[in-house]
Amino acid sequence: MKDLLIEHFRFDVADIVVLTDESGSQFFPTGANVRRALGYMVDRAKPNDILFFHFSGHGAFVPAARPHNGQHHRDEAIIPCDFNLIIASSPCALNNVWW
Repeated sequence: MKDLLIEHFRFDVADIVVLTDESGSQFFPTGANVRRALGYMVDRAKPNDILFFHFSGHGAFVPAARPHNGQHHRDEAIIPCDFNLIIASSPCALNNVWW
């Protein structure tokens, strides 16, 4: 994915952060690290920037934390390597962005 972003879409390598659980990784995709990376990406964004988030892993449905259109449904969650779920209806603690 990183090569595609650089070679095909001309992203600057300095603007790409990769979180992986491969050995020797600088950043593991824990719940805290994913939240931190997303917050950093959003905080640095300028008008007309393109933000790209790609997650290769597992997801889950969890009971909704708050009603959607007056009804309770399920929320989607990302399951990072430490099982600290990232739930779609949770505020990002770093910048109050909902994701």
